[in-house]
Amino acid sequence: MSDGNDAAKSNLRENGSDGPAPPASIPVSYTESFDTLDYDVDTDSYRSSFDVTVDTPSLAVISAIAAVTGVAITELDPLHGVIDPDALDKLWLSSGTTERADSRVTFPFAGYDVSLSRDGLLSIRREGV
Repeated sequence: MSDGNDAAKSNLRENGSDGPAPPASIPVSYTESFDTLDYDVDTDSYRSSFDVTVDTPSLAVISAIAAVTGVAITELDPLHGVIDPDALDKLWLSSGTTERADSRVTFPFAGYDVSLSRDGLLSIRREGV
């Protein structure tokens, strides 16, 4: 079942192909702190910043992957199959230290490499590219 983002399906270029460029931005549902992902040509990825005090990192990831793939969040494989969502959220909720200020977590999910930085930057890139 789709959530209306069929046009977003397979947005990122596969294996560096010279095919058509992905849309400049795609809408994101289910989150309050961001409503679009913007395509970054230099990194061949979709990116957005989110506010961890409004949306948990796990919700941001699931919502963004749903937008990029055009698959409803209820149809995605569970996030806990690749990373513990509670642990992921707690990393951002724990008190920050200087050492953690530039921390980043990267993991594969649904055919994409997902990267979250401590400052709230979310990046999604086709896996292995």
